[in-house]
Amino acid sequence: MNKIFITNLLLFVLAFPSCSTAQTGSTNVSDTITKSGLSINGGYLIAVSDAEFTNHYNTSPAIALAYDYRFHPRFSAGFTAGYSKMKIIDRETYALTFPVLGSNAGLPYKELVGSDLRIIYLEANIKSNMKTIKGWQPYGLLGVTYAFLETNPLDGFDKKGNYQIIRNYVNENTFGINVGIGVNFRLDKQLSLFGQVKYTSIFTSNINKNAVGLLNAGFGLIIHI
Repeated sequence: MNKIFITNLLLFVLAFPSCSTAQTGSTNVSDTITKSGLSINGGYLIAVSDAEFTNHYNTSPAIALAYDYRFHPRFSAGFTAGYSKMKIIDRETYALTFPVLGSNAGLPYKELVGSDLRIIYLEANIKSNMKTIKGWQPYGLLGVTYAFLETNPLDGFDKKGNYQIIRNYVNENTFGINVGIGVNFRLDKQLSLFGQVKYTSIFTSNINKNAVGLLNAGFGLIIHI
């Protein structure tokens, strides 16, 4: 996943030469500079880190609210709050990765429930907005994430009928790094549509042994204010 991070970082840096000051007196709606905007977006969160994590968690819907403030004609700061719940693909297979009471004599498990991963995150990003062409404005972003991660307990019955708690409730507050690319399409002075792909590496030791890599692909609506 380092290749994803490096590729997007280069795209962010390459956006710098495309930066130019806003044209004074421009009447083109796509070039109209607004100081700030509110947006809502939906998409999918995809696990793309190590196999131990990726093989067990499913692609899941995600939703986010964001506020952007343009402090320069071609640069803006964005603040995002988002939520997603990633479901276990196969609880029976996942449960087999955890030893229970020092013995696996009672495997396999039945009637398993729990261990879905809930993610609540706050982001701060800097966006490098490239030149607008016929209403389309590509951008790159780079920033940090503060995330709350939790999994509810994984429990069920072994083949002998004994109730087992395979994994206890786990939660973690941690940080991560974001890098991504996107494009805005200006509909009019107040509204824009956008699509975005973002990679986030979240540092974790309790939820997963290694950092959790998440790919967030989605689209949304911006209200310029």
